[in-house]
Amino acid sequence: MRITVEMGSDFPAVAASLGTMGRSVLEAADRGLAKGAKLAAGVVVSEYLTGQALKRRRGDLARSIDGWREGPLAAVVGVREASAVERYKWLLGDEQKTILPKRAQALTIPIGEALTAAGVARFESVLDAERQLGTDIFRPKGSSVLAIRRVRRASSAPYSP
Repeated sequence: MRITVEMGSDFPAVAASLGTMGRSVLEAADRGLAKGAKLAAGVVVSEYLTGQALKRRRGDLARSIDGWREGPLAAVVGVREASAVERYKWLLGDEQKTILPKRAQALTIPIGEALTAAGVARFESVLDAERQLGTDIFRPKGSSVLAIRRVRRASSAPYSP
């Protein structure tokens, strides 16, 4: 997502009508526009990317948001092209994407105990979860949710009479 800030179409004509002072007005407006773009980028980070709108784990997307001049009397707030966050900068806009599984028939979305405190998946795959948990993961009849059957494990302490 990019927000473009431009002066009105008649602004250069108004500045030209001011004569020699018009050039100073244009330069001042250009500098102010560049500062305004930087301020707007800070507001996007503090108001939109912090808190409820989008929970962040590492902050890469927030650090990549910037404001810059794109030309005379034109400034942009957004993420620059070919940035490190190219894959997920779409989260800043109103674009919606369908997430599909890469190599499986079903998409695994970890919830609850399958997530770390930072919100990252604890297990690489369902098979990895089965191996680490030491149990089978199954799909209850009539459900599209995977579940595990919790059983008590025998104590591994040696028996001594």
